[in-house]
Amino acid sequence: MPPKGATHREYDVHGDDVESLRAGFAQIQMPTERWNAALEIVREVLVANDVAQFCWYKPPTTAQLCGYWDEAEVNMIWISPSEVHINALTPRPQRAPNLHRADGAEVGWLLPGATPGSGGGAHKSKTSAPLCPVWNIEVPVGSECMFCGVEHG
Repeated sequence: MPPKGATHREYDVHGDDVESLRAGFAQIQMPTERWNAALEIVREVLVANDVAQFCWYKPPTTAQLCGYWDEAEVNMIWISPSEVHINALTPRPQRAPNLHRADGAEVGWLLPGATPGSGGGAHKSKTSAPLCPVWNIEVPVGSECMFCGVEHG
């Protein structure tokens, strides 16, 4: 699989640095009182991974931001209105994770005022949206995944 490169620029909402995440936070309706904590955690993760170039984007079907860095082939960090998480094998900062997902495959940090499982953002539809196993992004049931071309569900 080739590096993601400038793939993020294909999305309406995207950025090339940590500070630009604020635009993404607004798009996913993250409460503003969580923004500074989220930025701090992202910076710590990037330092722990000795990142030179950070890129992020907001997929059109989720209230989540996805990020990757340098020559990554896949997303490396995900940010929702209530949390920041990474793959459990990704080097992490000194900050102890307080969130474990996907049977331990992902670890992360709840943001201030968030509770596990709360979502922390806008109310989501009751419609099921399975995750693409390749890109870890929700895809509407019965539709072809725009990321890998397969119908998930």
